[in-house]
Amino acid sequence: MADQQHSHSSNPGPVFLPGEASGTGNFVPSLGGSLLTDPVRLFMTAVSYSWLIIACAISGLVMGSVYASLQTKQYRASLQINIDVGRASALREFEVVGESRSFFVTAESTIAASIRTRRLARRVVYELNLTEKPNFYIQPVRFSLVGILKRAITGRAEQPFIPRTYDERERAAINRVLAGMQITTLRRSPIVRIAFVHNERSYPHVVVNQIARSFIELSVDQKAESANKIRLLLQGQADLVKQQLTSAERELNDYAKSISFTDLEEQPAILASRLSAVNDALNAAVQDRLELGLIVQQITEGKAPSLSAVLESQAIEGLKQRLATLRADYQDKLSIYKPDFPEMVRLAGQIEDTQNQLAKEISIISDSFVLRLAQAQQREETLRQELALVTASSREYREKSVEFIILRREVDSKRSQFEALIEKLNNIGVGAELRSENVAVLDYAVRTPDFFSPRRSRIVVAAMAVMIMLSIVIIFILELINNRFSNPDQIESELELPLLGIVPFSDAGDDLHALDELDPALEEAYSSLRSAIQFSAIGGNLPSLSVTSSEPSEGKSITSYKIAEGFAKLGKRVILIDADLRRPKLHKWFGVANTLGLSTILADEVTPEDEADLYIESGQKNLVFMRAGNIPPNPTDLLGSNNMARLVHRLTKEFDLVIIDGPPVMGLADAPILARHTAATLYVVAANQATRPSVRHAINRLRASNVNLIGTVLTKFRLRRFDYNYAYSYARSDYYTYNPTET
Repeated sequence: MADQQHSHSSNPGPVFLPGEASGTGNFVPSLGGSLLTDPVRLFMTAVSYSWLIIACAISGLVMGSVYASLQTKQYRASLQINIDVGRASALREFEVVGESRSFFVTAESTIAASIRTRRLARRVVYELNLTEKPNFYIQPVRFSLVGILKRAITGRAEQPFIPRTYDERERAAINRVLAGMQITTLRRSPIVRIAFVHNERSYPHVVVNQIARSFIELSVDQKAESANKIRLLLQGQADLVKQQLTSAERELNDYAKSISFTDLEEQPAILASRLSAVNDALNAAVQDRLELGLIVQQITEGKAPSLSAVLESQAIEGLKQRLATLRADYQDKLSIYKPDFPEMVRLAGQIEDTQNQLAKEISIISDSFVLRLAQAQQREETLRQELALVTASSREYREKSVEFIILRREVDSKRSQFEALIEKLNNIGVGAELRSENVAVLDYAVRTPDFFSPRRSRIVVAAMAVMIMLSIVIIFILELINNRFSNPDQIESELELPLLGIVPFSDAGDDLHALDELDPALEEAYSSLRSAIQFSAIGGNLPSLSVTSSEPSEGKSITSYKIAEGFAKLGKRVILIDADLRRPKLHKWFGVANTLGLSTILADEVTPEDEADLYIESGQKNLVFMRAGNIPPNPTDLLGSNNMARLVHRLTKEFDLVIIDGPPVMGLADAPILARHTAATLYVVAANQATRPSVRHAINRLRASNVNLIGTVLTKFRLRRFDYNYAYSYARSDYYTYNPTET
């Protein structure tokens, strides 16, 4: 039997081998991550929903085209004017000086800003007599979504405002001129572009040309008035700065007198010289005091005889020599005379006198050092006091100099401001320059034959972009609310079980007869699943297998049958048992009545005459079928009985493989109890059918019952989905169909 099994060399294909469909074989990308952080998944999802994106894009194209066709056509004419900055030097830039701010006026920016004024618009209206032209000042109703909503709510279409009186017509014409005027200033350039937009083709070039002419005339009229205002403003600022300058000079003079300005000029050099001399003297005094301190400390410690001054004294040296001579003479005569001998007494007295004289000389030298130390300390203290006085004088000088510098700087600032204002006022030819024209039209506008708005391409592109964005939002929402298993990666990543096979979706459904005519791709999928189950069994031997799922109609029964059929084709004796005692199905496929079967055996109701009818030949060699039997009132008790355990044990002795088509897990105890009687359990998950929480809950129930789950199989997987086509594209019927033209 084993030889027959291994002699079969069907190629399961890399896609359907265990683990390879989950990404471990590098055939499909991992889609378990976030949709927004996985570019591959994002692209694949977009392609899978390409029908929605294309539909939204086409909708955007249609809506954009309709919207563009309903928009009012707009015509535009433009011209350019040049502002001669050099001829307006008096107005180009002048400084208005106040107490805390400066005003800068730039001619070109001022002129550009003065174009869009009601005064200029009124002059254009008068010159062209626009108040008598209703097709100019009556604003047509523009098509918009807001207008559609208003019409839907109120039931009335929006009507344009028609002015009645002259004032209303004038106001409407001025507003229309201002609304259609467009001004563009070129950065760092004296050129200004003026444009006018209107829905009538005959108005834009006429109005924009009149705007330029009226602006030139208006600017010339305004220059004289502006010049007088500027002169008055400058004169007022000059008078104010002059008063401030006079006050600042008076304050500086008073302060210079109070601090003796001459001394202030000479004092820095005097203070610097004095400070340097005092510092040098103080350093010398400190050094002298330190040296004398060391000598006095030596004297205090009784080391005066070792002083260099004592050792260098000739008088002391003579006394020391005399004392040595007397002592030597005394020692020589002591061997002849006794100490009380008059000669000896005389020598002893001389020795004592010499010692006293030596001590007195040393004391005189020591006292001189002590006296010098006291004098050095007093000199150091005197120098320190003098240094403090010099430092205080230097600080006082700095304070006075800072205040003087501040006052002098204020005077210099006011004087420079005053001189600048006087220079502006004395500028010759200001009036002439202000009266000259510094604006020139470079080219006048001409009538434009074509409209510039609406721009159909932009509107259509924008509408398509909006609709495509809407489709992306819809796709994202659909992906968020989709809590079903839709691809193989999710099986292993969330259930933590190996994926043994992937069964494509078939139009045959649960029709067993239609399954006999399946395409090669579906047949190969079940062959791959059978091979994966073989590889999952320890030692390649699997005595019994139960098949279950989360809920009905997930392809559990078909999977059980195809697995049994596959092993039977390998030469193994297989028995397929319908153990769904609540909703049996397999007997319908084999066309037999559901009378005797599993429930009859478990209830001990089988007679010797009935044993022959328990096993039904399936029509497939080596494959035997056992019905579920009559539906009992207590399926859970029967499946959990000892009779069920003994039956499975007996059948494993009689057959090479026992396959049990069990009931779905759902909320019942049948499947976990039944799975404990078999050596292994295969779990079936239908793509896009059972919810993930229900599948995880069912798997946890089986694990809690110590069921040996060898893996899962994903059924009803649609291979036409683009996100897996590139991995499974060869799993098509023509891949496995014999082509007689090939050799």
